[in-house]
Amino acid sequence: MFLFLIFSAVQGLTEFIPVSSSLHLIFVSDLLNGKIDLITTVSIHLGSILALIFFLYQNNLQNKSLNPTRLIKISFLGSLPIFLAGLFFYDYIKNDFSISNLAILSTIIFGICLIFIDKLPVNSKHKVSDISIAKILFIGLFQCLSLIPGTSRAASVLIGSRLLKMNNKDSVIIALILSFPVILGAFSLTFFMEMFINKSINILITPKLVLSIVVSFICSYASILFLYKYSTRIGFKYFGYYRVFLGLILVFYYF
Repeated sequence: MFLFLIFSAVQGLTEFIPVSSSLHLIFVSDLLNGKIDLITTVSIHLGSILALIFFLYQNNLQNKSLNPTRLIKISFLGSLPIFLAGLFFYDYIKNDFSISNLAILSTIIFGICLIFIDKLPVNSKHKVSDISIAKILFIGLFQCLSLIPGTSRAASVLIGSRLLKMNNKDSVIIALILSFPVILGAFSLTFFMEMFINKSINILITPKLVLSIVVSFICSYASILFLYKYSTRIGFKYFGYYRVFLGLILVFYYF
């Protein structure tokens, strides 16, 4: 039960900030000599999805900056590149349950990139409320970088958005919007493949399963609020510093 809750908390705390949640899960499982089973993976991702839906609903009610049509357009066009790339590389991604040299290198390199983008200028005309199709696709292509082990979906989207001179808060909103179809798609694909094709899991609603969803939901929502509220004040450089520090720890631990 202890490991189950730890994995749920780690997933929630790292899913939406610009660090790799999968890398953290693998590292923590190696540290604690535990194993992340498919039931755990499915349940903790469900908690993250529910937290994201709750946040986007609340935020749109308060700010009314994005109408449903624009949300759908951003979600669909921005996620199209990574869906196509993900289907093509599905077998490689599915079997990637170890921390490779590439993952460690990506952790450090993209950390440096996050430090760098904090110094980029902001164009007040580039807003999420009137983002063009070309810019959505540009950010979507950047999101494909998250398929590289250790990169992080949030980090790739934030870097792409800041290169377009969007401000930090709008960059976070774009990252959150684009995370919804990707997490939902990964969750649905994994569930379908393992439940109906490979028949390797059998879902039973147990207290442990419900608790993992709740813990993942709470931690995910807390991390979303932190990123959204403090990104304008502190920027993304501290996440960059953390990634570089983590990369060095991984080098010493695995080598």
